[in-house]
Amino acid sequence: MVVTMVDSSENITVEYLSSTERAEERDSSLSTIRKDFYSVVPDHIIRLRGECNKLILSTEGMDVFKCAELDDRCKKMQKRYKHIIDLRMRKITNLALRNAMGSGETISGLTPEEQVYYETVYESASKMYTLTITEKDSTPNDTVPAKKLVQEERYVVVHVTKDATFSWFDRDYKLMKEDVTSVPASVALILLTHKCGEIITTL
Repeated sequence: MVVTMVDSSENITVEYLSSTERAEERDSSLSTIRKDFYSVVPDHIIRLRGECNKLILSTEGMDVFKCAELDDRCKKMQKRYKHIIDLRMRKITNLALRNAMGSGETISGLTPEEQVYYETVYESASKMYTLTITEKDSTPNDTVPAKKLVQEERYVVVHVTKDATFSWFDRDYKLMKEDVTSVPASVALILLTHKCGEIITTL
């Protein structure tokens, strides 16, 4: 397991996030991140943005180069932070689904927020697999319940059965066959309509 740790919020840098991002990309297991990752990183980005805004509003004249440097750093950190979340959520979702099917894999390296997410997916998946066994005549993956989930603005876990690339609202989606990931119900409905995926469980 790859371990990426820092000692204080002062060490939250573009380089730290890049290192964490690379660790998640090259290893199928979760790297170990600091337990306050989901609070300290956003707080640090907000603080940097505040420093940039102070420079802009400074009565002593704006330091253009300093503002540009801070703005660029904020954008890079935010991009890497979001990508790390996406990578880790995919791994946690897959881990929860495999364990719900009885794989018995060890759970480690989760932050408190991730632990809650894992338990939610695991519990929902366990119930769904039970229904699959005991209610063979049910049709949980048709578009009728999916439309209801869209109306409720729910998120669902889907199994992608065919490569799919499309844009929906302000996001581009590139889903590969055999991916298991969480998406808005509206995206799941698109996959169902085009026979590119199936709903595993709701969140």
